[in-house]
Amino acid sequence: MEVFAARTLMKTGILAKLPGEGIQASMLERLLRLLVGTRFINRTPDGQYSHTGFSRAYLASPGDWFVVLSPLVRYPEYLDTNPELVEPHSITQNPYAWQHGMEGTNTWDVMGSVPERLARFQRGLGMMSPMNPVTGYYDFGGLQATEGRPVLVDEVVPDSASWTSSKLIPSSIQSLIILQDRAEVIELARLNEQLPGGLVKMSHDFFNPQPVNGASAYYLRMIIHDYADETATSILRHLAAAMAPDSRLILAETVVPDRVDEASLPAATIDLFEFICGGKERTVAGLEKILKAAGLELRKVWQPEGIAQAIVEALLG
Repeated sequence: MEVFAARTLMKTGILAKLPGEGIQASMLERLLRLLVGTRFINRTPDGQYSHTGFSRAYLASPGDWFVVLSPLVRYPEYLDTNPELVEPHSITQNPYAWQHGMEGTNTWDVMGSVPERLARFQRGLGMMSPMNPVTGYYDFGGLQATEGRPVLVDEVVPDSASWTSSKLIPSSIQSLIILQDRAEVIELARLNEQLPGGLVKMSHDFFNPQPVNGASAYYLRMIIHDYADETATSILRHLAAAMAPDSRLILAETVVPDRVDEASLPAATIDLFEFICGGKERTVAGLEKILKAAGLELRKVWQPEGIAQAIVEALLG
C-alpha cells in the first residue's frame, strides 16, 4: 500500500507540490495517511504536510528505483513456475529476468534492452551514492607508490560516472592507477574529459583472469553484491591469483548487520533488490566465507556508524 500511495503522488506530480496543491483535500489525506505513519512524509501539528529527507530524495530521481520493484511485488507469481525455495543465485535465471520474459539473459543485458529503463536504474544509483560514501574512513592515500608497480587496479562499477579511484588517490601517483571495465565503458572513459589524463584505461572482464599482477591494491566498488556466492568467489579467485604477498584487496560493499534495526534498515532493503537479480548483500560472516573460498583472509572492516556502506580489506590467506 505504501508503494501504491507513493507512486500515485509521484505520477500526478503532487509529491513535488507538498503541502498539497491541485488535489482534493480528502484524497490527499487518504494517500498521505499511510505515508505519515511509515515516516515517508511529515505531518505538522497544524495538519500541514512536509517532506522528510527520504521523500525529498524521490524528487531528484522520481521513482527510479521502481524499475526493480515490480519483480519484488510479483515474486509470489515467480514461485508458481520456480517452486524451489532457495535464494535466486543466477544472473540469468532470476525474478528480474523472468519479469521481463528474458530468462537466460543476464541482468544487465535485460536492463539495457530498454535504454530508458537502464537510465532510470543509473539515476537511482546516483541518488544512493551520497548515502554510500567511500571516503573519510579508509586511508587510500596510504597505498604505497613504487616505481613500475601499479598502486591501484580499479575494476569500476559499469554504470559509474564518478570513477571513484581518481578522487581517492593523490594526483601525484594517479598515473599508477589502472581503470578496468568492459570495452564499451572504457571507450566512454577515454572520452571523459573530467578524468585525469594520467589514468591508465584497460578493457577487462572480471570473469576472466586478472592481467595486472602484483599491484599494491585491487579495488572493487559495489560489484561483489551483484553475484551469488559461487560467482562472487570466482571473481575473487582471479584477483587472488594476481596478488603479490603484500597486495591488498579493497571491497566497497554494503555490510548487513547480524540483527537489523531501524538504522540499518536500508542495508536489508538493498539486499532485497539484489535478491531479485540473483545477487546478495552480505554480513561480515558472509564476506569471510567467500573470501576464504577464494584463498583470501579478511583483515578488517571499516564501517561508519549509521551507514550501510563499508570498506572491507583482505589479504592473501
